[in-house]
Amino acid sequence: MIESQRHSYHLVDPSPWPISGSLGALATTVGGVMYMHSFQGGATLLSLGLIFILYTMFVWWRDVLRESTLEGHHTKVVQLGPQYGSISFIVSEVMFLFAFFRASSHSSLAPTVEIGGIWPPKGIGVLDPREIPFLNTPILLSSGAAVTWAHHAILAGKEKRAVYALVATVSLALVFTGFQGMEYYQAPFTISDSIYGSTFFLATGFHGFHVIIGTLFLIICGIRQYLGQMTKEHHVGFEAAAWYWHFVDVVRLFPFVFIYWWGGCSGRLALVLFFAVKAVNGTLFKDFFSCMEEAGPSSGASSSNPGNPVVPPIDQGLHGEVKQDEFWGVWTHLREFGEFPIPTPKESTVLQPAVLETPRDGGPFTRGATPQASPQQTSPSLVEGSAKVATNEAAAGCAQACSEGLIQRAAHCPDCFWDCVAGSCCLFCS
Repeated sequence: MIESQRHSYHLVDPSPWPISGSLGALATTVGGVMYMHSFQGGATLLSLGLIFILYTMFVWWRDVLRESTLEGHHTKVVQLGPQYGSISFIVSEVMFLFAFFRASSHSSLAPTVEIGGIWPPKGIGVLDPREIPFLNTPILLSSGAAVTWAHHAILAGKEKRAVYALVATVSLALVFTGFQGMEYYQAPFTISDSIYGSTFFLATGFHGFHVIIGTLFLIICGIRQYLGQMTKEHHVGFEAAAWYWHFVDVVRLFPFVFIYWWGGCSGRLALVLFFAVKAVNGTLFKDFFSCMEEAGPSSGASSSNPGNPVVPPIDQGLHGEVKQDEFWGVWTHLREFGEFPIPTPKESTVLQPAVLETPRDGGPFTRGATPQASPQQTSPSLVEGSAKVATNEAAAGCAQACSEGLIQRAAHCPDCFWDCVAGSCCLFCS
């Protein structure tokens, strides 16, 4: 029996579902931890917790639909609550997915020495963005157009047309999910393959998970629309589903650009963005000329010692470590792509190789070389810093590895990105 009231708010009846949902979440959490640590019964408890949560969601939403459709408790004022809640939830999901894109951007804009200083890391076979990713993106965007069609049909009171539009939306979503699964199956790397694999599967996987949730949401809306439970005045559930689906559509553009295309193009976009930001804030040419000035006057060491590598300018840290200049990392990226040459620094230190006692390849190799300043110009700070690094055990080990063929000559040094030229390994590896 419906009681009359003098206000527009819905005073809900006591419900057991918050308690049951909390117990299901507790069982899922404990079971998940037990399963990860291989405790007996962990998988069983995890499964029971998930089933309990799904059952609670079903019966709770069933009661909400009864209160709105059959009992008429959802007035215009009451409808504002679910609408504001849906918007807040979508904003929180935006921040959630932004964290993964931020991690991917951080790793690609400033690749560390552990991954070879390049993006994607060496040894990672990336997916071609012109294949499945390029096909999946317009499919998902088309589903967003279909759900907008369904919304306009509901507002116009055309129930059958709204059902057809929702069927089209769900069909496109299922095609997208199928292609995404095929892409994962064919991927030449896993989630444990460096930071690239971790950020790739986390970002694209959570986006795909949101697509699955949105698909279920739209299926429920389609069933309700077919049963005649939504009108042009009361369709808050469909509005929430449409907002959520448009969020999924827009977010798809970010993994396509920043993960598929950026990673597939070996970081070219990173360089474009780097120089664009530098140009916008007016520090591009300032940093460039300051880098050239720090290098000092021109040195003819490279011509007098053609077989020895020229090392980049270095900056001695507070604790004696050698820090790579930011601009040299960018130039190394450009050289990796073969688009621009490395500018020759105006002052440099030259490594004078010392011949191994027993050559391994039938020729001399560097071992324990000590850097010496070029005869034209002498930089005490560079020589002093180079001497400290030259005595480092890591530098000696690097030279030994280079001489034994463990480090490929004429390739980038994994620590400082300089070259092992003519068998001389860089001694600036900290």
